Amino acid sequence: MCRSLTTPLSFFRRFGAFLALLLVFAAPGWAEVEVTDEPGLKAAVQTSGNVINLKQDIRLTSTLEITVPVTLHGNGHTLDGKKACCLIKVSGASANVALDNLTLTGGNGGNGGGMFVTENATVTVTHCTFTGNTAQRSGGGMHVANGATATVTNCTFTGNTAQRSGGGMFVDDLATATVTNCTFTGNTAQSVGGGMFVDGLATATVTHGTFVNNTASQGAEVTVAYKGTLNAVNTVFWNSGSGYIFNDATYVAGTLNLYHCAYGKDALAGVAPEKNEAPVADLDWSNCASRDVTVKGVPHTVFPLAKGDTALIDKGAATLEGFPIPATDQLGTPRDG
Repeated sequence: MCRSLTTPLSFFRRFGAFLALLLVFAAPGWAEVEVTDEPGLKAAVQTSGNVINLKQDIRLTSTLEITVPVTLHGNGHTLDGKKACCLIKVSGASANVALDNLTLTGGNGGNGGGMFVTENATVTVTHCTFTGNTAQRSGGGMHVANGATATVTNCTFTGNTAQRSGGGMFVDDLATATVTNCTFTGNTAQSVGGGMFVDGLATATVTHGTFVNNTASQGAEVTVAYKGTLNAVNTVFWNSGSGYIFNDATYVAGTLNLYHCAYGKDALAGVAPEKNEAPVADLDWSNCASRDVTVKGVPHTVFPLAKGDTALIDKGAATLEGFPIPATDQLGTPRDG
């Protein structure tokens, strides 16, 4: 007796579409989710791959903890902790979080008032404002630590406070932060690094940054210490005081590299920069003023430089001292000098 055998190829042709549907409906997966309240947001960040859209401002009564890959679109809305909690904690090597077009305010945590990124997590933050957040220890706006990686672009850190160090941002303990086209202004640290503090074998690279009128006991704009490394590329530092770019050697110094940066003549303190390429060391700030603007629904305070200002020393180059640099500033204006 002769029987016809069904080959794998013919079987797939007959039943492949049906099996595919079974897989889609049987396997849990990501979804695009709209959220309007705290319970909905906390549920949405538990599913790996979810794309979450805020539909209104949300009050957080406890920390939003994220340990899986998710994307959170703020759509111009606000997360407000009313000083009750750190707003967002991203932790673990599986966490890869993208966050955009959001205001984070009213956070209050031990480390990281607005956001705490730790334990090898990865975050990408774009077009966000961190304002009015408090850390009882370090990192009023954001704390990046324990091998974590943060890429922060076109963001504003203003009015954040740390009871110890890093009023705007604290980068520590083998972490890496890449900060591009960001403004740090009006942040406060009781100890060092009012705008930013880089410490503990961490590395921060700041490109086209603006640090203005932050305050601290030492290193009001930025401080680097204990084998941390800060690479500042075409970045402006301005403060009416002195010693506001500080390499602190109290225990072990850090590494400070300034490439084509602009600052006042009394800005540098502590251990001298290892590299200080083509500085503008007598920055005239007289024709530069703050502007309050709204970008993609998010309010920002920025300090756009005047056309032809000497601080625009990249003249539109694609790279500077080997570092890639953007073609535009925080407002999308060409940085062509």
